[in-house]
Amino acid sequence: MIGDRLGKWVIFKELGRGGMGRVYLAQEELTGRQAAIKVLASELAQEIGFLQRFQREIETLGKLEHPNIVRFYEAGFENGLYFYAMEYVEGLNLEQILEQQSRLLWKDVLNVALQVAPALKHVHDHGVIHRDIKPSNLILNSQGQIKLTDFGIAKVFATTHLTATGGIVGTAEFLSPEQAAGKIVGKRSDLYCLGCVLYMLLTGRAPFTGATYVELLHKHRYAQFDRPNKYVPDLPHEIDELVCQLLEKDPDKRPRDALALYKQLDSISKNLDRQGHLTSADNRDLATQAENRVDK
Repeated sequence: MIGDRLGKWVIFKELGRGGMGRVYLAQEELTGRQAAIKVLASELAQEIGFLQRFQREIETLGKLEHPNIVRFYEAGFENGLYFYAMEYVEGLNLEQILEQQSRLLWKDVLNVALQVAPALKHVHDHGVIHRDIKPSNLILNSQGQIKLTDFGIAKVFATTHLTATGGIVGTAEFLSPEQAAGKIVGKRSDLYCLGCVLYMLLTGRAPFTGATYVELLHKHRYAQFDRPNKYVPDLPHEIDELVCQLLEKDPDKRPRDALALYKQLDSISKNLDRQGHLTSADNRDLATQAENRVDK
């Protein structure tokens, strides 16, 4: 599709592909504004289930407007293709960063969490559960800003029937126990997924590993993980405790919601700052590292 037009957008290069279709970098013909264009695979557009899922993703993104969430521009149908345009974020996702350096400093992980928590609050306030929080869905731009993306399996719990169907959706390494059991998911399910992400960013490994998908699901439901401080001896106790709280099997033992989580993170950050563990320079480190990685 390189060089093709979809509406007012001219496609320049492919950015990635997945189970639903492909994502391209495009430019608005008149203004020169860049966008990431997600195109539903034409063969999937013939199946009502996939088309509805794609349209639900569009509806979900259209509701959201937050500095830590990719911005939705518009959707369209042209030349037999369903597509939508969203903000293009120049940077690397956290999975790519982990591939380069195995794990992040705990100060950087705290910075990430402080940005993702408000984004999740915004998502949940609009009646949406993301259900697929993972490193590859968190993009770090050159200013050190995190952007949450990919609402392809998001659940609109305020406007749809909330019944357990036994279906399991999400990525195995980052599934909440209730997702693994095929049960109803809620706000705290996303917090568990975020806990898995923070654990991986801190330690360089997922809280649970398994040879098969089924084994991973079983471990999320019943197994105990090693505390993060086993792998990160200098990890402050408060951060270690919070990650373990996020990974509680019982949703009621996790933080009440994303706002409560943010308040805990903010309190931890201020306490560590008072103790001299954080400096103003630390807040710039992640941005500098991101800019260097993008340049490379």
